[in-house]
Amino acid sequence: MRTGPATLDLKVIAGSVTLLLSLAALTVAVVPPSAPGASGSSFDASPDGTKAAFELLSAAGWQTTRSIEPLTALRANPARTVLILADPGSRPSAQDRLALARFMGAGGIVLAAGTSSIAFLPGMTPPENALSTRSAPLDFVPAAPTALARGVRSVRMPLPVRAVHANPATWVTAFASDGDAGVMISRGGAADSVWLASAYPLSNAGIAEGGHLQLLLNVLGPPGQRAIVWDEHYHGFARTFWSYVAGTPVAWGLAQAGLIALLILFTAARRLGPIRPRYVIPRTSPLEFVETMGGLYGRARAAGAAVATARSHARRRLAAAAGVSAVTTDEALVGALQRRFGLDAMQTRSTLEESTGSVTEGEALGRVAALQRLVHQVTVPQRTAGRPVDAGASR
Repeated sequence: MRTGPATLDLKVIAGSVTLLLSLAALTVAVVPPSAPGASGSSFDASPDGTKAAFELLSAAGWQTTRSIEPLTALRANPARTVLILADPGSRPSAQDRLALARFMGAGGIVLAAGTSSIAFLPGMTPPENALSTRSAPLDFVPAAPTALARGVRSVRMPLPVRAVHANPATWVTAFASDGDAGVMISRGGAADSVWLASAYPLSNAGIAEGGHLQLLLNVLGPPGQRAIVWDEHYHGFARTFWSYVAGTPVAWGLAQAGLIALLILFTAARRLGPIRPRYVIPRTSPLEFVETMGGLYGRARAAGAAVATARSHARRRLAAAAGVSAVTTDEALVGALQRRFGLDAMQTRSTLEESTGSVTEGEALGRVAALQRLVHQVTVPQRTAGRPVDAGASR
């Protein structure tokens, strides 16, 4: 069987829409879902998370926000921002390291914690095979008179690495334990950035220990001076596909494409649908005929003629129902109706006599209604019994 052009067009349209929906669903499916990291995340309320510190600073008056953007997309003002990288879970790219170096060079403060944060910092090199064999927490005491030591006697945390490869011209040891650096401060930018050997002082389990909160406050400065940006991008949080689309013209493009597809489907459905002629009311409808005849009788003031016409029509139906001739006399017709249907002879005779002679317009409607009721009495019982009356039955 050959396929017509209209059917072929409809198949092409349906296939295109199906392909578009499939690609959209596949795009959503392949985008990895955002999931919180373990240590250092401000979303995490476990002992290794930093949710307590984040909410404490927010309640104390600091302007705190979470960032799910990479460092290359950070739009904060460096001179008024503190960026916190608490034990990031993924490694930075070369562009990320360059963006962080520019941020620090423009006056931004970075508080980096954990071994994984070393890869982000300019002037530091991640150690290879230098994991510490001392897993128990150590007490790190001030090693130099820095602003970090104000009100802090010691910082307690584990030492994940034995040695940190840092440029001595850029990084200075602020807290140490037996010669091992636990807290280092940067002097290379317009402001002092800080590195902690572990994110434990910022964690939910360690923030309440002596000196840890004060150390954090020494890095941040007084409330209102700088905004705090807590990084979550490198803990696995990222913008979803829909949030990315919402910030681009793609959403409007998809909406317009969907509208065009709906219009195409609508026009195709209208074109391929059944063709029906328009319904035209005939000029010779029964209601129009009745209105026309009524108007003629009214203008001619012929109420008697209208009643006479109704009487003639009623006598024919009564005679047919009674089984007598249509030209029989009224008296014979009344008797036949009484014998066959049990009608009251006096009332029937009165109805027929009143419909003769001259009548006024006010009386005409009542006389016609009386004739119709009389006909109804002899025709309805026969229809109910399953024997419809035929106008020509008497013949």
